[in-house]
Amino acid sequence: MKSVIIRRKRSGQAVFLFCSVMVFIFFILMIFSSEIPQEFRGFFSAVGWAGSILAGINLLFRIRRMIRPRPLLIANTEGLFDFSLPSSLGFIPWEETSNIMPVSVHGERYVGVEIPRIRELMETAGSRYTAAQKNAVKSNLSLGYPAMLIQLLPSGENPSSIAEFLTDYRKEALLEKRNAKNEETSCSSSPAPSYRPALLHHFKKG
Repeated sequence: MKSVIIRRKRSGQAVFLFCSVMVFIFFILMIFSSEIPQEFRGFFSAVGWAGSILAGINLLFRIRRMIRPRPLLIANTEGLFDFSLPSSLGFIPWEETSNIMPVSVHGERYVGVEIPRIRELMETAGSRYTAAQKNAVKSNLSLGYPAMLIQLLPSGENPSSIAEFLTDYRKEALLEKRNAKNEETSCSSSPAPSYRPALLHHFKKG
């Protein structure tokens, strides 16, 4: 199945890019400014060069982010990769999920993913999950929310549409994996049927 990537909006990176440009210009002006007294020129020049190098690196990074925004969510045959929040769980296999639905938390809408065995997974994962991730899951569950909450606000996508799309995508991914496993078990020489429908027509902008 074709991987699906939901990225942050480019417009969301514009403010950071503008600030990076201003900082870079500030340090350049510090190097060549004629208003700095002669006795301090060496110090300001050194600071300006060091700052302009660091600001230039940051500017290149922001330009790259503007051209290719960072992913918030990736879905493929194996499962979900969530990078929408600092406490996001990262990768969760489809087999560990049970339901996907839109969720409203304090007026903000998320895509909620239920993970029935999440406590067991965290207990057996060792250091895979950080304290922030574990606390976020405990907080979600204690408030009656799904273990995984995916924030789509920076992408501009509609959580209801994405939840519906991911539900269909999950079904197809599990079906494809199940058929592939059956094919390996039966050692059949006949080609397996294709279960790769065009799911992207369910993918709607908010």
